[in-house]
Amino acid sequence: MHSTPPANALNVQQPKTIYLIRHGVAKHNICNPDTGERPDIAHDVTLTDPPLVRQGVLQAQVLGENLRRRGIAVDKVPAQLMDVESCHRVATVELVVCSPLTRCLQTASYVFPGHFKQHHSNATSELSNYSDNHNAESRSEEHTVVTSTKTTLTMLNGNCKVFCHEDVREAFGMHYPDKRSPLSHLKATFPTVTFHPSITEHDTAWSPHTRETYHNVIQRVRNFFQWLSYQPHNCIAIVTHGVWMECALMEYCPEVLEGGKKRVYNCEVYTGNLVVMEPNGVRDRCVMLKDVRPVTLYNT
Repeated sequence: MHSTPPANALNVQQPKTIYLIRHGVAKHNICNPDTGERPDIAHDVTLTDPPLVRQGVLQAQVLGENLRRRGIAVDKVPAQLMDVESCHRVATVELVVCSPLTRCLQTASYVFPGHFKQHHSNATSELSNYSDNHNAESRSEEHTVVTSTKTTLTMLNGNCKVFCHEDVREAFGMHYPDKRSPLSHLKATFPTVTFHPSITEHDTAWSPHTRETYHNVIQRVRNFFQWLSYQPHNCIAIVTHGVWMECALMEYCPEVLEGGKKRVYNCEVYTGNLVVMEPNGVRDRCVMLKDVRPVTLYNT
């Protein structure tokens, strides 16, 4: 659990609005219709990075329609279908951050089709996240890499609409559905998505012999929200996985899941505020999720 420094020792920034979305139903989520058996995710290599099934596609399409009616996702919606009252009370998603697994990218493309329409080749740069004393700088068409004695941070430009980040992927290892497709295949399938520069062609993080622990996933959750706190966008949707969402919610706001009694199901949405607090005289930020709640959507 996160601990919060004393309020009188904090510089609190304007919070960001966050939407956490689990992907729709994918091939590995359904049982065999003839036998009722669950898929053998540990041995069936054909389940590597599985796509959405028809049910999952419909879930994502309905979710996108509902979010557009409420003004959360922007696209062309007839005025008579808009929920005007909701639109005045919500922030519109500026950035979609996706897991690099196909089911999440597909879900995001159906929920936020407008964000997938245009690609920005100069969407990212890399800057030092702690030090102002840079030793060297190199530039390319898509990235600015500033090298220092401290770690570097990939910064998004404000025009970036969809970004793929490894830290929001499912717990990986041993289960084939959590093994990523080659980067070249993902780029060909989703050409308007910007991928984190650290993502390699092949999924070298996945192993058939070992699996991430709960604490491994929690560390990725913390790292991700630290990274997100530096980005210029104020309203962000994160399309991710059930285990990742449950780890994040249990880390920051366990009461939302009744201390672990509740699960996160396909295409469920939670929203809250990402609050950034910088202790005076301390460089490390304290990042918290506050006021988190499930999003109740209309039936169609």
